[in-house]
Amino acid sequence: RLNGHRRLVGESAGAAVETETIAVGGVTFSVVLITCLTGMLFGMTRNASLLVDHSSADLLVSSPNNKTFDFASPIVRRKHFQVSSVPGVASVEEFNARLSVWKLAGGGEAACQIVAFDLRGSMAPPLKMLDGQVADLHNQDAVIIDQSARRMLGDAWVGDRVEILGKRAVVV
Repeated sequence: RLNGHRRLVGESAGAAVETETIAVGGVTFSVVLITCLTGMLFGMTRNASLLVDHSSADLLVSSPNNKTFDFASPIVRRKHFQVSSVPGVASVEEFNARLSVWKLAGGGEAACQIVAFDLRGSMAPPLKMLDGQVADLHNQDAVIIDQSARRMLGDAWVGDRVEILGKRAVVV
């Protein structure tokens, strides 16, 4: 019996070590996963607020019932004038951000964000152009591509003709 008892204890201790190792591995995996997800959350939050953070606006006004900045509807012209007539408002500028569909040259589509702003205003984010000129944005149907999205949008470069939501545009 003593030998049998020792064997039983030894097997139980081995099983306990194995169970403990699995538990530590599970906890370690959970911590790594939570850390990765937290990093992704902070990155998405920073990306989502990038346009607002770089604007010089003291106050942003949107259409009623907008759920998110990316799916906002443009403000009707009447509201534009109502906001500009409020005492203390120095200027009103239009600034629109929308999600859209970019048609890829090789077929298929990619999601993209379209940002429209007045280049003469103060809401325009600082543009560091690698190619092309900011002044070219005054041309009809002109678009620029953020370097971080170039590969996703079919590697389009200055001078390329593209299609965004069924409308033709030229990369400048």
